[in-house]
Amino acid sequence: MCIWNKVLMGCIAVASVVFFYMAARTVKIHKYWSELAQQHERRISQLQEETRLLREGNGTWMGIAKAQNQLHKLVIDRGRAWFNCTPRQGNTPGQVSVSIEMPAAEADAAAPASLGIPAATVLYVFEKKDRQKGGQYLGEFKVTGVGKKDVQLEPLRKFNEAELQRLTQSGGPWVMYDTMPTDNHEAFAGLTESQLKPLLPAAVLAEYVRDGQPAQPGDPDRCKVAGKYVRALRDYAGMRDTFFQQRTVLVDQIEADKRDQQYVEEALADAKTEVSFFETEKATVQALVKKYAEQRDAVLAHLRRIEKSLADFKAMIAQQLTLNQRMANQIGAIQFKARQIDQQTRVMAQATAGAAH
Repeated sequence: MCIWNKVLMGCIAVASVVFFYMAARTVKIHKYWSELAQQHERRISQLQEETRLLREGNGTWMGIAKAQNQLHKLVIDRGRAWFNCTPRQGNTPGQVSVSIEMPAAEADAAAPASLGIPAATVLYVFEKKDRQKGGQYLGEFKVTGVGKKDVQLEPLRKFNEAELQRLTQSGGPWVMYDTMPTDNHEAFAGLTESQLKPLLPAAVLAEYVRDGQPAQPGDPDRCKVAGKYVRALRDYAGMRDTFFQQRTVLVDQIEADKRDQQYVEEALADAKTEVSFFETEKATVQALVKKYAEQRDAVLAHLRRIEKSLADFKAMIAQQLTLNQRMANQIGAIQFKARQIDQQTRVMAQATAGAAH
């Protein structure tokens, strides 16, 4: 065998190894792409099923068509709404000028009527941010003027200081409705307790969590429907009117209480003046009492000194009387002896005289 045959056989052997390797890689690549194609086919089937479920719905969630109908119903119940409203405070407290950002399809409209808000319309204004971020209801306003892209508002009812402060501090954006949003079961349907907790006050959270759940023995009869707990819906418009009426009564009561408080404070001031006057009189009398007490104590001290002197004088008199009595007794005795001596002398003199004769 010549050298070229050997070289040819070597090249064939090397080429065989390369072809064998390439054939193995081809089989592996074919297997990989076959498996990948099967995965994509399964994924396509899954997505087609998900698309069908999204379009038609099932027992767990509603389909797109039903959701659109529900959305249309909610929009109809909600009434007209204007989003992305930017407020500018007016010169008079409570008056606001609101710029309305119109949708792109209506951005070129120049007539005031393009806003669709006639004068004297009543609008309910909310802050656009969520409740957990501080969003709140700002009040009920009446449209007093309509521009090309803005409206002028003033409160339908007189605001108190807290409401005016809340309105002034709200920089927007706002959402304005021409109908007060109504309470319904669908708005919170399907939300879990953790989702409802930041949206609702703690006092009513249990009502919304249990809505649609099996009823319990302690539930009110009006909340039991077909064995399920159905929370009572709230009439926000009626509640607002009731609250305003109650607030009017309370404001009048507060004003009356303030007047009563003023009368009491004035009476208290007069009483304090009288107390101050009597305190002064009391201090004067106390000073006089102290002065008279000092004089009394001085008189009593002088009296005690006089009484002591009198007692000493009486003792001295008694002692002197005793001494005088003793001396009188002594003088009496001396006089008695003197009389005896005198008598004896007289007798002796008489005797001497008789003897002389």
